Amino acid sequence: YDPTEARLSCLETPDLVARWSRAMERRDPRILALDDDTIILWFRDDDIDPTVMALDARTGETRWTSDPIGRHFADPVRELQQDRGMADLMPSGAAYIPAETVPVIGHHTIYLVRRTGEALAIDRADGHIVKWTQATTLDRVYDVRLHECALVLSGMQRGTSPSGRVDLVPRIRVLDPATGADVQTITPLGDVSPRWLVVSPLGHLAYGSVAGVQAHDLLSGAVIWSNRGYAVQDSLRGWLVRDHLVVEDQGQQLRVLAMRDGIASKPLPLPGRPDWSPIDLIGVGEYRESMVTLFEKRLVMFDDRWSLLGADIIVDDRSYKQVLFGDDRFVLLNRSNTSQPRDERGRRRMKYDYRLYVLSPDGRLLGDPSAMSIYDRPIVDATLLDGWVLLGTADHTRAVPVPVAP
Repeated sequence: YDPTEARLSCLETPDLVARWSRAMERRDPRILALDDDTIILWFRDDDIDPTVMALDARTGETRWTSDPIGRHFADPVRELQQDRGMADLMPSGAAYIPAETVPVIGHHTIYLVRRTGEALAIDRADGHIVKWTQATTLDRVYDVRLHECALVLSGMQRGTSPSGRVDLVPRIRVLDPATGADVQTITPLGDVSPRWLVVSPLGHLAYGSVAGVQAHDLLSGAVIWSNRGYAVQDSLRGWLVRDHLVVEDQGQQLRVLAMRDGIASKPLPLPGRPDWSPIDLIGVGEYRESMVTLFEKRLVMFDDRWSLLGADIIVDDRSYKQVLFGDDRFVLLNRSNTSQPRDERGRRRMKYDYRLYVLSPDGRLLGDPSAMSIYDRPIVDATLLDGWVLLGTADHTRAVPVPVAP
């Protein structure tokens, strides 16, 4: 997408020849889903009236555009003044924006959930078909997760607090994704809002908060296990990896909890190196049989028994931004330097230096890195596609061949 000309282009691999290019009336599309037949885009340039659009992947022609969400719901900021005393941050630390709509895409349905609690389900094949609406799910929605048998919303709902007052209290709402009907309303552990939550393929919901970590059966709402141990209280983030929970505890160490019983491991071992800090965790991912943890200055891998498998040996200046997984290797994006050189007119411009490293499945460095410099705007997203690394800034996309390993 070219924001300067407001044009969307579809390129063919392996040569990145344009298949089609078209002007877009709305700006800054985000891809919700794509395959060889259909591209589904999300436009949130207007928070009050976001739009879903489906394009023919072969021609770029519009198949359908969703109707204005305002046809179904009132002004999303209608209760903003009433709730002015509430904190404007969600438990995760992100800003709570009442007008924001969260899109979630399923196999046959697209769900649109407002932060103020309204929910709408439209048909994925024809966005004009509304399957169901819910005028009120929760009074505030912080998290949305989708399972084939449940749409899970976490947030706040008006009710009686532990002190006996009528107030906004934490709740988790489980809806039938086919009809929007209520399945369960769950009171979180300790009656405090979850900071994070995950849903497993087997239909188990797990979440972490100041009170600890707890798991429920989605359909019955029954508690499977609770862990109130100090080691997992006030955990920061959680990921589902191979039917286990990997939790970043309050000390920013990683622990593993089995989904069957919730017993927490000791902190996972990390390499003892003086040139990096293990408290700058960016994220956790799965690659083949390994778990990959990306820190700002180090990539660390664990085997299927959670033992330390290895870490990268890159000695350049490091500020890792993203790891991209391929079939037989992965690519590490590093911002190695930031400076403000003068251009030919004597004006200072921001310059961002990047390097791409190719690593083997066990984390070994393959070949020499590929270096590049980008001016004015940093890379905000990257993806790996058929031998190319696509690097996106706020105003353009650059395609770089994957460095060839020896």
